[in-house]
Amino acid sequence: GSSTMANAFSSSLCDDEWVMNDDVVYNALGVGMFLLLAFRAHEGYGRFWDGRKAWGRIKECCRDLTRQICYHISVTNDVDDDQDTNVDEKQRRHDRRRAVAFVGAFASTLKLTLRKERNAVPELGDILCFQDILNIEKAKVMPQFCLDVLTHYLVTQQHQHKLGEYTLGVMTTTCIAPLVD
Repeated sequence: GSSTMANAFSSSLCDDEWVMNDDVVYNALGVGMFLLLAFRAHEGYGRFWDGRKAWGRIKECCRDLTRQICYHISVTNDVDDDQDTNVDEKQRRHDRRRAVAFVGAFASTLKLTLRKERNAVPELGDILCFQDILNIEKAKVMPQFCLDVLTHYLVTQQHQHKLGEYTLGVMTTTCIAPLVD
């Protein structure tokens, strides 16, 4: 008795007319597909928005770091009557421009790294010398190399008494540390 009823029930479920013509099946599949697509779209948009917020924070830190380098690190001397002083001033101006260029290079190399690309020449050819670009490309992690160069520059400026220890700490904490994260 029960096996014939089960056979009749299972044969009615497998009947072509029932499967193809029942609106309940179409509605259930439609609702299920809608929920799946809505969930995936929401998750994708969430990841996109998180990426936008992270990139915005990176731009903020780069802008702040550039501003602080230009404001806090002086390229002029107190005494201007010596020829060596002018040479030193030109070198310090060059070094500061190079440091600011490495801030921009950090953002560019981060973008290249996320895209799994290594050719930095088209992006950085206008702001860095060729040797700096080659050194960046040879680095295992290009953005980290840029941050290392910047950190070295800031520490060197602090040792030369062009940047205070407190200011170095603030710049490191507010600008460089967030870029590492």
